[in-house]
Amino acid sequence: QLGDRLDGLRLKAMLKRRGIDEGAYLHQTPVVNIQNQMQRCSGCQATARCDSHLANSGESVEAAGEFCPNDGELRGIEIRPMAER
Repeated sequence: QLGDRLDGLRLKAMLKRRGIDEGAYLHQTPVVNIQNQMQRCSGCQATARCDSHLANSGESVEAAGEFCPNDGELRGIEIRPMAER
């Protein structure tokens, strides 16, 4: 399951940092897009920078654009709250 695979990736924390509801993301984002984002995240070489970014709540979310291979797609995600579906 995608949700289980997401649990082991920094992508999950990045979604939370951006205020994207995980359940809504998994239900509203095309599976192929999620799989591509997971693959990019798991193969990313910027793990130390990512960990630092995720741990530093004072750092702007936009700073992820400097290192995150999923930044462009995550910026473009428009998730509706599950209650609005």
